[in-house]
Amino acid sequence: MSTRSRIAIKKGDFFYAVYCHWNGYDNIGGVGPTLREHHNSFDKADALIALGNLSYIENKEVCAYHRDRHEPWSRCKPQYAKSMEQLIIAAERNDANFLYVYDDNQWQTHKLY
Repeated sequence: MSTRSRIAIKKGDFFYAVYCHWNGYDNIGGVGPTLREHHNSFDKADALIALGNLSYIENKEVCAYHRDRHEPWSRCKPQYAKSMEQLIIAAERNDANFLYVYDDNQWQTHKLY
């Protein structure tokens, strides 16, 4: 069974987010520590979100649905939200257990379930 997550970045007044299917938890080997260790700047976080929805992210290895599995960009592209509330609603719709948001030069973790 997968542990789903949403990964987002705040750019201006909006949040841009992607879905990540595997290892969304916030402990060793999960998405949370990987983001904090390997995607720990605005540019790195932005580049990750620009890939669109992800199958998994592990250390520096990332499997993006569009780039690596050739799924249609229209189904994989980042989604935007106008508020944190909208971002949480979108994460819950994806049955995400965790929401990671890059804002103020750091990753914030939100456990949803």
